[in-house]
Amino acid sequence: MATLNQNINQAISDFGAIKTAIENKGVTVSSGTPTSQYASKINSIQTGITPSGTINISSNGTVDVTQYASASVSVSGDSTTLANLIKKSITSITVPSQVSQIGPYSFYECRALETVNMSNILQSIDEYAFSYCLSIVNITFPSSLY
Repeated sequence: MATLNQNINQAISDFGAIKTAIENKGVTVSSGTPTSQYASKINSIQTGITPSGTINISSNGTVDVTQYASASVSVSGDSTTLANLIKKSITSITVPSQVSQIGPYSFYECRALETVNMSNILQSIDEYAFSYCLSIVNITFPSSLY
């Protein structure tokens, strides 16, 4: 059985870890903030934000994307990696409204892809963007590409 002093030290350590986790999600926890306010700090963590920048995911890497606001995602690797699992499972893509260009090889070999809905501001689709997407049955093109 832990002593009172051990329990207090453990609580202090736990609160420090919680504070660090909150701050790692982009929420400021000022020095001297009572731990009773940590719940409100946790509630102010933004969720559902769209990443920004370029995110590269490889077979031996992980990426924390919580700090981004919009993104270009590149997944690379061999046939046993996340990239190929994604390519085998994507069936529908809705291109976000802020995207104006689909880069080369963006959806290359997404063999299960059936439906693509493109944004109204899309201006270009680069070469091989949908090569070997053998299951596509429905593509909605914006008038900006006509």
